Amino acid sequence: QSSDISGDDITDYLMQLLEDRGYKFSRVYKEIVQDIKVQLCYVSLDFNHELKNEAFKQEEYQLPDGEMLVINQERFKAPEAFFNPGVIGKEIRGIHKIIYDSIMKCNMGSAVHRDLMKNIIVSGEETMIKGIGGRLQQEVAQLVDGYQVSVEAPPERGTSAWIGGALFASQESSGPTWVRKSDYEENGPGIVQVKCF
Repeated sequence: QSSDISGDDITDYLMQLLEDRGYKFSRVYKEIVQDIKVQLCYVSLDFNHELKNEAFKQEEYQLPDGEMLVINQERFKAPEAFFNPGVIGKEIRGIHKIIYDSIMKCNMGSAVHRDLMKNIIVSGEETMIKGIGGRLQQEVAQLVDGYQVSVEAPPERGTSAWIGGALFASQESSGPTWVRKSDYEENGPGIVQVKCF
């Protein structure tokens, strides 16, 4: 399963939060707001506690024209949409619930559920936001009963899907496991089980 929350949603929400504080951005500045997100945003382990934290550390960001932006709670409010999509007006599940539901839909038994819960790996450019691995582990652990949860957020996770695909494709033995589009359209998702396992 995939999430309907994209990096653009987080960037747009960050832009909205900054505009609510009086900063004005045109759509041309979206790249700058994207950079602010990458450089300064983080996922809070306890969102409500962080909101009340009076010792919160502000950060500054210098715009190309030399103006300094002061970034406050927007740093953790924007990425909160990954876990609480309602903050950006989306009535969908957070990424922790999507991961949990995906694992529990696997009909290969509780031993497989246990193994999958211990081997959650995040990848992709948007997972580069600081703190996402710890928060994801905490949120998934609250949903499960009796399973150990482990989430890995490797440093190369921004490009790990490409690296893995390249390594897989370079293996001479990988050819028989490839699923062509025509095979998938003809046989459906079951073709993956036939060819790969």
